[in-house]
Amino acid sequence: MNWKKDKGPDVVTGFLDQGVFFEGHLAFSGTLRVDGSIKGTIKTDDHLLVGEHGVLEAEIHAGTVSIGGRVTGVIHAKERVQIHSKGRVSGEIHTPVLIIETGAIFDGKSFMTEPGDSHSEIEQPERVAAPVG
Repeated sequence: MNWKKDKGPDVVTGFLDQGVFFEGHLAFSGTLRVDGSIKGTIKTDDHLLVGEHGVLEAEIHAGTVSIGGRVTGVIHAKERVQIHSKGRVSGEIHTPVLIIETGAIFDGKSFMTEPGDSHSEIEQPERVAAPVG
């Protein structure tokens, strides 16, 4: 799996490493790479990268989703979903473009949507400035 780390639109701006478990609602902008575990809801207009050690049980609303680990749940992607060779997905995928590499496993239903279509509005994370002084 080739993850861009230093230039281009897929610069990783956030990272959840192995051993990290997050439960709840996660909203972000930019590109988030997950090698830990998430249970809940994930919302972004941007890119979610699920690394080979990532395990997600979630409802995902994103611009693009790249999966090298395990995802169980429902994925809504405005642009594309790509399941890499070591990726495993169980559930539903709603996207205009679905790429499944040789060796990947997809057990569920796929629904082709119009580019940019989303079943619900994606809430953008609030930007809060730290107090100065």
